[in-house]
Amino acid sequence: MVSPISLADGTNKEAFKIGKALHGLGASDGGTTLFISSKTDDKLVALDPETGELRELALSPSPYHLETIAGTGKVYVSSSKEPGIWVVDQKTLALLGEIAIRGNARQMAVVSRLAPCCPGPQRQDGEKGKGQK
Repeated sequence: MVSPISLADGTNKEAFKIGKALHGLGASDGGTTLFISSKTDDKLVALDPETGELRELALSPSPYHLETIAGTGKVYVSSSKEPGIWVVDQKTLALLGEIAIRGNARQMAVVSRLAPCCPGPQRQDGEKGKGQK
């Protein structure tokens, strides 16, 4: 079950039956759709909490973690049983493709290419560490 909570007043309108062994959860680019993966039922579900509309896409085996990347209009879904990531269109829930990976994607994270990454260790004396400019 998924129970959206209103940010305006903290109430729960209703609970939505999605399936068994729910695992991944993410929001669409506009924040109007929730994406939920059900490992046991081998599906990705798109839920519009305002209207209650549910859309489903069969993904097998065992859809697991999912991530959305703002501005791409895509949902990335891993499998807990096989190496690979499914790429799904947020609006149509169409399977756009698959990304081959080594091993299972037990965890996924979105890292911005625009953000500076890993500046290196900072020394206590204020001097720059190895590799820093």
